[in-house]
Amino acid sequence: MFGGSIADAVDRRRLLLVTQFSLAACSVGLALNSSSGQAALWPLYALSALAAGVASIDSPTRSAVLANLVGRPMFVSANAFGSF
Repeated sequence: MFGGSIADAVDRRRLLLVTQFSLAACSVGLALNSSSGQAALWPLYALSALAAGVASIDSPTRSAVLANLVGRPMFVSANAFGSF
């Protein structure tokens, strides 16, 4: 619910850049934690929770951008293609 409000309030392109960078940083953090000699449990929980929170903003923003990227006649096809 809050992700859609945030997507409507700010520039969607910048928001997508920030969310994608944040998700990539979480992935790198998880990879570094797992590749270290002694992997800790708390980064797994913290980074997974952070990634889920960021994804809750990324998903509605991505859906809203789709309407701007394709024209009205192609929106149904683009939406179906994006669901895979």
